[in-house]
Amino acid sequence: MKPYEVLIETGYSNVTTSGNGATSTVSYPNSEIRIGLDDALELDVIPPSYERESTVPLTTGLSDGGFGLHYEFGYTRTLTYGANAVYTTNTGSPRLSANGDGILVNLNGAAAVSPALSAFGTFGYEDQSSGSVSLPMRYRAFAPALGLTLALPKAFALYVEGSGQTSDGAGSGGRYGIDGGVTYDVGTRLQLDAELFDYPGSIHTAHQASAGFGASYLIGPL
Repeated sequence: MKPYEVLIETGYSNVTTSGNGATSTVSYPNSEIRIGLDDALELDVIPPSYERESTVPLTTGLSDGGFGLHYEFGYTRTLTYGANAVYTTNTGSPRLSANGDGILVNLNGAAAVSPALSAFGTFGYEDQSSGSVSLPMRYRAFAPALGLTLALPKAFALYVEGSGQTSDGAGSGGRYGIDGGVTYDVGTRLQLDAELFDYPGSIHTAHQASAGFGASYLIGPL
């Protein structure tokens, strides 16, 4: 991000859980506002999203919001690397909130393999809240991820990513997932994307997958 640039990201997702306690959770606008402070530092603001979970009775409300910072340590012609931290706040609806604050810290990097192919990776650590208002809990986890992006003609690109986490909740074990999608650049400011995500294994005797789409728009000097 350059100074005075603002990137607005928004989207829609539908997470389906099959097996015991099958549900579908719709979430939008899944927004993030990225603000360039200087050539290496950006401020990230994550407003709450509206969520609708197909439980009985129906659960609706707001997710937790948050904010963070992203710093780019350095870059070369083929390599960029940096770090970011995100702090989430206990601002969501009681049945959709983590009911406590949380912190996520990531080390990020990307490298060009060829003119069209690049690799990217993240190694994260999180300390998050979990549980309910009456029984608050916390958990800690490592969260690595590795992916590839392939640039295509006509401003399209494909990406695939594998990720994991050593725990997904208090007293819970880890899991891994895979996601992939396509992006399309509409000029120099607007990008559209669509994504599929799947957890191949089961978690709490249930299988989870999601589909979503989104858009990002750049405001400010190019």
